Parts: sequence; structure tokens; C-alpha cells
Amino acid sequence: MKSLGSICWVVAMSSEARPIIDKLAMVSLKDDNRFKVFRNQTGDHWLIISGIGQINCAAATTYLYHISQANQNTGWINVGIAGSGFGNYGQLYAVDKVENSSTGKILFPVCQVSKNQIRSKLFTVERPSNIYPRDALVDMEGFSFFMIASRLVVKELILILKVISDGPKNNLHELDEGKVASLMIENLPVILKLVDRLRALSADFSGWVSEPKTFKAIISKWHFTVSQKVQLKDVLRRFYSIDSKSDLSDLLKNLKDAKSIIAKIEDSCNEYEIDWRQY
Repeated sequence: MKSLGSICWVVAMSSEARPIIDKLAMVSLKDDNRFKVFRNQTGDHWLIISGIGQINCAAATTYLYHISQANQNTGWINVGIAGSGFGNYGQLYAVDKVENSSTGKILFPVCQVSKNQIRSKLFTVERPSNIYPRDALVDMEGFSFFMIASRLVVKELILILKVISDGPKNNLHELDEGKVASLMIENLPVILKLVDRLRALSADFSGWVSEPKTFKAIISKWHFTVSQKVQLKDVLRRFYSIDSKSDLSDLLKNLKDAKSIIAKIEDSCNEYEIDWRQY
């Protein structure tokens, strides 16, 4: 089982991720062939490199949720660079409002790890642009990250941090891997301090995360050990995050014991394929 106060990182590019991986002594999961996934020795920090764009980010967020066995009190962070028509090159912002530029849909991150951290609105766009709004940051992943993560975990534990990397005075096309890595390294002490607070919140939330629906009905009908009850809660949360309206009664009606029930629900989750085109 995962330790209390765990963190999942979703990062678009290797140049953004490498300073974090090195600082937290993460190692690559060698058997993974879909995304590059990293984990520290104690298993309380996981990181996935999603690739650029909303579809990649959405798929990577969901994949990391499953492979890390995250639960509703796991802290989630999307960190990386962003363009901006205001602010200073290299400045770090926490995002408290994120808008999909294609659909106009707006979501509101509510994570409160610091009252003093500068905050900003974020536009998530479909392709790189040199048009910079004067009242917002611009990236290509933040909206889909928050949309997916907020279906999987407690919203208060989802954090988006962006570093200004380009704008009217800093040409996007002059941005290279070295400059991106330098921006991340310069802001890493503050980023890790905020993540430590997020991790503390994650531990606090572990005591009161609500039971998923049908949990009590299932344990009243079949015998579950203490560890099996924990496993059941996790797979039920995964199942209902995928489809909140499904009825489990038909799926479980012929099963005899707790082990087969957990396995059946787990298999159902793994077989599900999200249609990312809707995002």
C-alpha cells in the first residue's frame, strides 16, 4: 500500500521533469512502454512525462493514476513552463482558474498550499502561439490535467504551477531544453516547498476521505478482511470515476468471495478505454 502523504507529478517535457527526477532521486520503471514513469525509493513520489498537448496529458494522468495505485487523498501536481503577456521571465505562478481556449469551459483549482504564492488564470491552447493575453498564462496541458485529475481525486489536492518562459519580450522559438531546465532549477526550491505542503495536506485528507458508494452494501454481503476493504475502496473509486452511473449488481452477482470481487472490478476498470476526442 502507498504511504500517507503521496504525490503524483504530471510533466509534459523531459527538460521540465529532469530537475525534479534528480532532486527526488527518482528511478525509471523499466518495464513501462507507454509513458516514461519514474518513482522514488519509498514510492511516495511518482512522475510521468506526458508529452505536449491535452490528449497526451489526459491519457498520462489517467495512466499514472492506475499504475501508481493513487487514491482520493493523493496529491497531484502539473508543473511546467507557460507563455505570458504579463509578469517576468522565470516567475512562478500557482493557477487558480483554467480555461480551455477551444471550448471556453472554465475550471477552478482550489488547492491552498500557500497564501503568499502569486496566482494567475491559465489558458490551455491546442497549438503553440505567439499571441499572449495580458491577464493570463498560456500552456497546452493544464486544463485537461485538472479536468481528469478532479474526476479521480479530491480537488483540494490538485495543484498547477507554471513558470513564465516566453512572451512578447522572450521569443518562443528561442526556447530550448537548456533554458527550460534552467527555469525549472531556479524555481525548484519553491516548487518543492509547495509540494511538501501539498504532501502534508494529502496526509491530513487520508483520515476523512469518504467511502465510495456501494462499499457498505458489498461488505455487508461478502466477507472482506481489513486489507481487502482498503483494496475494495480503491477499485470502487476508480470504477465510479470512470462511470459514476454504472450498476455493479450484474457484474458481481455470480461471484463468491472478496478476492474475485476486487479482481472483477479491477478488470472492468482496466478494460475501459476513454475516448479522448471529447476533450
